[in-house]
Amino acid sequence: MRRRDLLAAVGAGAAGFAGCQTRANSTDSGTPTPPACEGATGRRVTLADTADVPGAAELVIDPVVLTAHSSPESPARVRIELANTGARREANVVDDTRCHLFNRNGRSDDGGLWLYRSQDAPGRDERAGECWTLDRVPDGRPAYRAYSCGGYTLASGGQRYFTYEVWDDYLADGYMRPGTYRFTTPVRIGYEGDVEAVEFDWWLELDVQR
Repeated sequence: MRRRDLLAAVGAGAAGFAGCQTRANSTDSGTPTPPACEGATGRRVTLADTADVPGAAELVIDPVVLTAHSSPESPARVRIELANTGARREANVVDDTRCHLFNRNGRSDDGGLWLYRSQDAPGRDERAGECWTLDRVPDGRPAYRAYSCGGYTLASGGQRYFTYEVWDDYLADGYMRPGTYRFTTPVRIGYEGDVEAVEFDWWLELDVQR
């Protein structure tokens, strides 16, 4: 289902905010080294599309682009609202210090971008120069947190909000290359083992433009 592009006013009327380009480096022996941040080009992130939520789930998942432009001072940001329009039930979307909507698969499906929950995002001292990419050797293995998340009880009418920073994927070539990026996550609503529980894959797509 095509969704409206929702943009916040943070720099929404500006074009050409400073960004960065990164390139993977290697030594003479071919050993990968952290990316270098160079150049100055802007990036604009908009909401392209989202998956339909099955009606039986009685759940609303609504993403909004809070900050469309990525600059050396601030990354692009996306907020996702999850609202239970049905009865009190359990969801596998846990809202605590470790678990959230994209805690296990914040990397875009085909690589290129990462979604980091704001309170868990890397620090400024961990990025390459002024680029929103990790200053880390691209060894080809994305790192995910190795723990499982249980269920979280959602009251009828209950809402949860998740805010994510949009970062470049340091494992991929280039820096936030223009294109459309999809992020997919499994959702279960209803108590585990309940025959009325609904499970589905939900996704959103973000467009990146210069």
